[in-house]
Amino acid sequence: MTAVVAQSRGGDVATRRQFGAIGALARVEGRRLILHPAYLGVGGYLVIAGTADVTQGISQITRHGVSEILNILFAIFVPLIALFPASLVASSARRAGAEETLAALPVSQRGRSAALLLACLVPATIASAAVAVGWWLDSTAASTGDHPATLYGTPLLYLGVGALAVAAARWLPWPGVALALVVGLWSWVGVVVQQDNAFAVLTAPYLVLSDTAKNVSIIGFSDAWHTAYLAGLVALACVAALYRDDLRRMVAAGVPVGTVTLICAVAQLP
Repeated sequence: MTAVVAQSRGGDVATRRQFGAIGALARVEGRRLILHPAYLGVGGYLVIAGTADVTQGISQITRHGVSEILNILFAIFVPLIALFPASLVASSARRAGAEETLAALPVSQRGRSAALLLACLVPATIASAAVAVGWWLDSTAASTGDHPATLYGTPLLYLGVGALAVAAARWLPWPGVALALVVGLWSWVGVVVQQDNAFAVLTAPYLVLSDTAKNVSIIGFSDAWHTAYLAGLVALACVAALYRDDLRRMVAAGVPVGTVTLICAVAQLP
């Protein structure tokens, strides 16, 4: 009996250490993500846009103009850029030939993937705050503003591209995969965005912005179900990233998650 209790306590201590190590690693990876050189272009865009506005005069800067810059930047372009840091950070150990060194850490491969997924919360939080400020500015300017789905789904968009990048790094460890994913996602959205088919438009992995809301085929769609659908896509990518080495558990977790995601995809339709 004493041996059983001791073994149980030892397992609890090991579990706490594992979670503690994952949390510590997630903080390190989160810092690597937001400080990645791939984001230098974002800073450059803000400097150029801000300089252009200032040169036109402070009086020309409006709430709507600032909101438009924030939304275009953080709800359209930066999510695609965010895929590159996540992919490069996830594959950095393999590219540097340091996987054997990481194997000595008190964190399994699945734990390292979990840490990367948690790290994606950092850029997701920053971008969500920027979009929230933009949405607030536009709404207080008594303008139409972006569809609320943009505000609700922004963190899921960043978590989704991050999870997709981590999953791709584990399943497709080849150079150029991140670029192929960006081109594929952009092409998918570009093809369906103006389609007269609500299911095709609403199931694309992106946020429904004010310009796509002009598509009469999606008028009346459900914000809540659309957000739930995006959450389902994030969950599917997370399952693929975490259970790369355990196909049985991946299928066991992926089938119900995929089923719920499909239900949400249909439920969001107008």
